[in-house]
Amino acid sequence: MSISIAGVNYSGFIDYDRENLRKASLKTRILWLEYRVKKIITDPLDQVLPPEAPCYKPVNDGDRTFNLCGVTLVACAIEGLGHFLTGNEDTNGTSFKVWIAAYMPDWNKTINGMRLIDWLWDSARNGLAHQLTFKTGGTEAHEGKRFVETADGQIEMDPFLFYADFKTGLVRYFDELKTIIKLQTPFEARFMNTLLPGRILTVPP
Repeated sequence: MSISIAGVNYSGFIDYDRENLRKASLKTRILWLEYRVKKIITDPLDQVLPPEAPCYKPVNDGDRTFNLCGVTLVACAIEGLGHFLTGNEDTNGTSFKVWIAAYMPDWNKTINGMRLIDWLWDSARNGLAHQLTFKTGGTEAHEGKRFVETADGQIEMDPFLFYADFKTGLVRYFDELKTIIKLQTPFEARFMNTLLPGRILTVPP
């Protein structure tokens, strides 16, 4: 499977596409990343994560659950996209939180003095990536509520709505990226510095 952009076929895999991407336009690089995210993240997750997905039952049947795998992947994807949004190589969650605030605003709330994006970064993204479990709280569907606070003060998030909101934000991000120069500058810097390394580009303050 591949995509043709400006008459050139791209696989979505950087090792195969790097030389063509070096010669490509900014628009082509944006379309390439959009295709890659679809190919390696959303298309596969669409097959397994939502309860109505064709492969949902096999990966959640018996003593199996895919929900935490799905949340881990989505959270890491948000961080990666956040770096394209800011152009920065931060490791403190700034880019992650900036992307959520911009493109998943329903998750940019405060619960009893705690910012939900701080909890998502520390407990969900870092907890799942580094200790294979939420540091506090967890996932649970609550009749269409994105998140709830339990009686003991824990936060429980709906993994399916988290993914649905991520996909909505993803569409808006790439739509805006194609037309808004302010977004294109950090994108180009991040793309060149990480995917096509050579001359280091910096983002103007």
